[in-house]
Amino acid sequence: MLDFQGVVGDTITLNMSVTLQESLELPYEFSTDFVLTGILRPNYMGYLSGIISGIAGDGTAYQLLPERYLLYSVDIRVYDRGMFQNTVDSIVHELSLSSAQVQYIHTLLSVLSIRFRYSDIDTGFSAVAVSGVLIGGLVLLAAGLVVFNILKIAVTKRMKEYGILRAIGAEKGKLYSLVALQLLQS
Repeated sequence: MLDFQGVVGDTITLNMSVTLQESLELPYEFSTDFVLTGILRPNYMGYLSGIISGIAGDGTAYQLLPERYLLYSVDIRVYDRGMFQNTVDSIVHELSLSSAQVQYIHTLLSVLSIRFRYSDIDTGFSAVAVSGVLIGGLVLLAAGLVVFNILKIAVTKRMKEYGILRAIGAEKGKLYSLVALQLLQS
């Protein structure tokens, strides 16, 4: 949270840092003033990663950062999920990027069952599908226990009557049919 109480047009001082992806160096830290021109909607991914998104004017990065810290990030969305890795590979080839410059959001891609180079999705059965099957199984188990309990209560209530019917010659199959019929009626 920025703790900034201002309006569009006010100057805001931000303390920032940037790190290199393939370096053990400490982050490059700096402080600079910006003119507030608007506020972006919050992004939950930013909260999770500790990153706050912002938009700066054209050439701002060149003015503020040493050349080796000029990094760009692009998120892509593809129409055909089956072509995701091919699309990424063609972009990497077209821009002559190294594989170290490509990052994947493993959790999101796995949940969406999108296969990518470093995925561990072998069956194509996503985490969402597994969760759905488990929850469905638990719901069916709970429903079965409720039905069993209702049947047990109904049979226990009429145990004396079933005993009398059996004593006067009713067959077991007829008693089972009678219990099933009573279950369907309740």
